[in-house]
Amino acid sequence: MASDLSCDDAKNLLKILHEENWIPWIPAEQFVELSQHQDKAKLNQLEIFKELPRIGFPKSPIDLHQDRKYGMVIDVQLAEILELCNNPSLNFEEVVEKVKRIARGGYGSGKDSLEDFLKAFPSKEEFFAKFSQFHHVYNNEIVNLIYQLCKLISKLSGEVKLNELNEEDVRTKYEAFIDERLCRLYSNPQRNIIMNIIMGQYWPIMWRIISSGLGINSIIDECLFNGWLDGHEKLLQVSPGTLSEKLHGRKNEIPSWVITKALYNRMANSGKSPKGGDLVDIKFASMGLYLDAVELDKRTYEFLRQVSKEDKRIERAFNHCFKKENLRTTIDKLLEIGDR
Repeated sequence: MASDLSCDDAKNLLKILHEENWIPWIPAEQFVELSQHQDKAKLNQLEIFKELPRIGFPKSPIDLHQDRKYGMVIDVQLAEILELCNNPSLNFEEVVEKVKRIARGGYGSGKDSLEDFLKAFPSKEEFFAKFSQFHHVYNNEIVNLIYQLCKLISKLSGEVKLNELNEEDVRTKYEAFIDERLCRLYSNPQRNIIMNIIMGQYWPIMWRIISSGLGINSIIDECLFNGWLDGHEKLLQVSPGTLSEKLHGRKNEIPSWVITKALYNRMANSGKSPKGGDLVDIKFASMGLYLDAVELDKRTYEFLRQVSKEDKRIERAFNHCFKKENLRTTIDKLLEIGDR
């Protein structure tokens, strides 16, 4: 937002947030990310939040943890899933309407909310340790690794028929890729956790899909969907594959999944694999269905613009998103959206 709270743009933003009834929405994972950031501009965002009479955040749709006041984006996604599990006849738009109470349900003053949160979770490690049993903190990486498996299968299917693929050969190639990636990005304990989830829990499901006789596009769709559900199954404490069975034939009515799948597919078609920042912004893109304004990085915004032309439901989210540029642009966009 701002590197200097005394600059005119920062003062104007605070004025807009006070006087135009804008309520910043910040889920728990952003609280901890900002509080541990080394960038002064990011730390100053927390100072802006402290000045605000109210901030918003998602609520949890379930009561697995009584102390948990601050929701995460995955809570909104889970609420969508639970609505469809409980009422399979709902369509995309009906799910959005029912989940708004979760997505926009938490409020508190900026100062009190931030101080309460930082008191409970003074470090990233404590935050992840506290929440790991409910929210799988590596879910973005899980989805990305399954996306890479889909790319591998797509490549191999050009060399040999899908029904002739050898499981051991594919598994060996895939494990080598995972190991190389994780060694670059994570410490040894984290690598072991992610490897065990992918190869211990999800590989049997993935291989069953690969060898099912489906076409390559359906295989990619099913594999990605099962990977995306990983964090939600962790949250509900159910075994892998449970939710995909319950949601059979209904996944295209899950708002967050529709947008996630469209963005992954568009990135794949462009030849650009999702990067670290993309994984976060892909998750936030669907929040345009619930919030008045969502700021996205340039790359994700452009992909969302492209896919919104092909699906009116996605266009609804895109119309509430804007491209991250600078503080002046943020102010202009808020004023523009507020006048609609």
